[in-house]
Amino acid sequence: MATKISPSPTLKRGGWWISELGVMSFTGKVILITGASSGIGAETAKHFAQLGALLSITGLNNAAIVELCSTETPSLEQYNIFNVNIRSVFQLTTLAVPYLIKTKGNIINVSSVTGLRPLKNNLPYCMSKAALDQFTRCVALELHHDRCMSFAGKVVLITGASSGIGAETAIHFAQLGASLSITGRNKHNLEKVAEQCGQPKPFSVTGDLANENDVKNIIDSTIKHYGKIDVLVNNAAITEFGSIETASLEQYDNIFKVNVRSVLQLTTLAVPHLIKTKGNIVNVSSVAGLRPLKNNLSYCMSKAALDQFTRCVALELASRQVRVNSVNPGAVSTNILRNTGLTQEQIKILLEQLKEGHALGRIGDTLEIAKTIAFLASDDASFMTGVTMPVDGGWHATSAQSNLNITRQ
Repeated sequence: MATKISPSPTLKRGGWWISELGVMSFTGKVILITGASSGIGAETAKHFAQLGALLSITGLNNAAIVELCSTETPSLEQYNIFNVNIRSVFQLTTLAVPYLIKTKGNIINVSSVTGLRPLKNNLPYCMSKAALDQFTRCVALELHHDRCMSFAGKVVLITGASSGIGAETAIHFAQLGASLSITGRNKHNLEKVAEQCGQPKPFSVTGDLANENDVKNIIDSTIKHYGKIDVLVNNAAITEFGSIETASLEQYDNIFKVNVRSVLQLTTLAVPHLIKTKGNIVNVSSVAGLRPLKNNLSYCMSKAALDQFTRCVALELASRQVRVNSVNPGAVSTNILRNTGLTQEQIKILLEQLKEGHALGRIGDTLEIAKTIAFLASDDASFMTGVTMPVDGGWHATSAQSNLNITRQ
């Protein structure tokens, strides 16, 4: 049975509680306590309530059991102590962890000195508490990274989120507790990504970044919904194949309108809000902005322009404590190639060729890029700005790609 307890409206006056509340408060925090029907659990619940916590308490009789026995006297029935003292803790913690990651919360396991020092005639209990202590240490190591990187309370705006790197980035930020505003041209795909992000469901804005009014609506709608922006991820991009001999001005205009012009407009509109939150910007560029490719002229130029945009804006906003960085992926299997008109078979052949350009001998995965974007947007990268970070399997460091000719097969 679980019971919800609201914090007490009144506290002791002139005594210990007032002085303690001066430095310790759990106002607005939700605390789940097992074994709260008696003993340590009951007292812990009362104490947290007086410190302002919102409580969820549960219990049968107790959350831990003990039976006296030795190695000569125990039965397998007594070994059932592990079901309550360990197995239930394992299950409950597993279920709670996704929510704790979102809130950057913590776990306290109530063990015993018998987990540290042996006692006669208490064998299964001693073993169960030793196991609980090791469980505590293992889980602490596993969750350390997720605790360090949390976007709880942060509003993250991601463009091009209906597929590929943008979709994976949205899902990853959602797992890290962010409040998301996602935008893309394909409403159906955008809704599918929103569902994959789970609860709370992201705020979705359908729009074409080549349309100035749609770009303005993305910012206005996000601010109306959330009231702020903490992180802007400029991810949307298009590509078309063409060399200096075959590319047209129409192709150039199409690519630059989305890859450069819309980024300039969206960032300009977002900057006043990012200054207020001391937020940051992550631009999704490409290794094609760092190294030249044959037959991909307009795209390469657009990404080089985006990299310089990153550096210039980083300098301009540094005094406002707004960081601006870029991630430069190598080849990643996304819809960007499907949208060029290539068949599935042609894309497969092209990706095999592109493997040659990577020192690691493979193409990248969207999650590898998403994790880098999250790192650059996180406090872990608090001293990084103006960076163009290759996540390209070593493409930027090799010479093989200079011989690649990206054409329709």
